Amino acid sequence: MTTKQRLRESLLALDSPEPQRREQLQQEIQTMMIRELSMPRRAWMTALVVAEFGAALFIGSLVVTEPALPWLARIGLGAGTLFAIAWGAWFLRLLRRGEMDVRQDGRRMAQMVWCFTLLMVIFMVVVGATMTDRAQGTIVILQSFVFLIGAAVYWLTQQIEHAELNMTERLLRLELQLVELTEGKGGG
Repeated sequence: MTTKQRLRESLLALDSPEPQRREQLQQEIQTMMIRELSMPRRAWMTALVVAEFGAALFIGSLVVTEPALPWLARIGLGAGTLFAIAWGAWFLRLLRRGEMDVRQDGRRMAQMVWCFTLLMVIFMVVVGATMTDRAQGTIVILQSFVFLIGAAVYWLTQQIEHAELNMTERLLRLELQLVELTEGKGGG
């Protein structure tokens, strides 16, 4: 008998699980991954959809209607418009689904925050570097790093939460496998 087989047999001999344990574990895994949107959260997301599309309309109109706007500002505002549309569409998609996939949606949200912040920081650094007043330009560049650090902290927090979620899921799946092995031994 191999070490793996001895471990299996000793784990199976420890305790006989309740018959409902398998369903309970599967439900726990599903609940951990998918969260239904509550009414307050739906109302909040609806307000965010309206705000995002309103912001996109306002920012986009500035790009089109302001003749004295420098080209770099137009590009930055255009990127902001696209970002607002992307957020509005993402929240609208969540509202239509009525649930949030914690793993996929959380990662997507962190990616959107990171990409937009990085783009914004690049614009701020370029603007700061091209300013005639070097002191003001330096302040703009330094302020951009505050945004970058905030986005990096958010990204890392999301990565840690994702790792915790994966670990919890693996432990639950391992427990589920043990239950299935025990049921197989009892039935066989």
